Amino acid sequence: MPFPELLDRFFHLFNIKNSDEPAVSIAQDRPLTSEEQTLIAWLLIHAEPDASEFLPQLEAAHVYWKCGCGCPTINIEIPQSIPSAHARTNLLSDLVGEVDGKLVGVMLTQAGGRLSGLEIYAFGDAPEPFGLPDPSTLYRFEDQAKRLNQQS
Repeated sequence: MPFPELLDRFFHLFNIKNSDEPAVSIAQDRPLTSEEQTLIAWLLIHAEPDASEFLPQLEAAHVYWKCGCGCPTINIEIPQSIPSAHARTNLLSDLVGEVDGKLVGVMLTQAGGRLSGLEIYAFGDAPEPFGLPDPSTLYRFEDQAKRLNQQS
């Protein structure tokens, strides 16, 4: 791994515990919930400039996998009949939010012009079951240090 010291500093800054235990996969076969759809739409509207091109995919999005660790991470599938979007990067959104007063990371990804995943992960102690963050709690990673300085 190049620059392990940077990864250690990142883990320390956000109080992330590194775990070697793999998450359990849970197969799913369902549409997005209204909460998932609302969060993803907000992320697409407030993310990279090209990300809004993915909005038409939301109605057809299908969840085929869920993480079993207790976080609300899902993998998404978009039917081939839906036109693909154009994006410069696979990472459409990478933010920090809050669930029940605890910090979580929020990443929205795409592959081949199709939405592919919504990852929500806990900072701090080992994950416990938690839900999706409210979009009003979301902010950029770059603003985390400012927030920490304001609290001290």
